[in-house]
Amino acid sequence: MQILKYGANQSDPNKEETQSSSSANRLVTILMYLSDIKQGGETVFPRSEVMTLSHSLTCEKKSLSFSKKKKKSLSE
Repeated sequence: MQILKYGANQSDPNKEETQSSSSANRLVTILMYLSDIKQGGETVFPRSEVMTLSHSLTCEKKSLSFSKKKKKSLSE
């Protein structure tokens, strides 16, 4: 298990969810938003190939983007 916490103005724009061929790939990713904010904080998956989206998701510039909401989680 790996837990990451990002503070204000922190990000990891090139986060790769796969590891080297010598170790197993990550099976599940869960994002949990612990607070509400008025601006910023979205999570974007720029290489997503999702073809259909529910009403709660938006697709900007061919990327899947999730808005932040306190006590909501997103799992892959």
